Amino acid sequence: MADNNFSDVIIKFGDKQVFAHKVILARGSLWFDKALSGNFSEANKKVIELHDDVGSGAVMTMLKHIYGSNYKEQYLDEDDDATVEMHHAVFILGDKYDISSLREEAAARFEKFLAKESRDGEYYDATILTIQKLLGPHAPQLADKSLTERATCFVYGDYKHLLCNYLFRALMAEGSMLHKDLAMEVLEMVSNQL
Repeated sequence: MADNNFSDVIIKFGDKQVFAHKVILARGSLWFDKALSGNFSEANKKVIELHDDVGSGAVMTMLKHIYGSNYKEQYLDEDDDATVEMHHAVFILGDKYDISSLREEAAARFEKFLAKESRDGEYYDATILTIQKLLGPHAPQLADKSLTERATCFVYGDYKHLLCNYLFRALMAEGSMLHKDLAMEVLEMVSNQL
């Protein structure tokens, strides 16, 4: 991927570019397969620009995955530098570029990260904000609902600890933490405990 020998396409994202191979991209992603072999403008371009709202690290992780580097192997244990935000961003890319194996692995790592914070009894603000991105009133609709479902199950299972977090409570109070139906269900669970 780093060498331009035999590459037939350049993938640009952010301030980075990667020399790539259409056949490998198409084999690893349904989006690339359709874009590179159909009547899309990308099929004839030497340079394809990816315009994603996630960081370049997540895009590079996706490309490495397409080239055979297992996502789990890129982030070997729970205590590494990968954050819940990174797992969320990689899942979003897996959803957009239709890479089911990447989505599954990112969702599993996301869930492990949440479980670790739950065991530790402390949530990073970034974790609360990532849950908000998935479950808040302005959350995007994803084609693959599995990450949203995992995050919802997590909120149901750990709502008592989450409510101890100031940021979670503040966002709940302003109505932006969870979409209305989920917020009402959480409040119902709390009221049943009284």
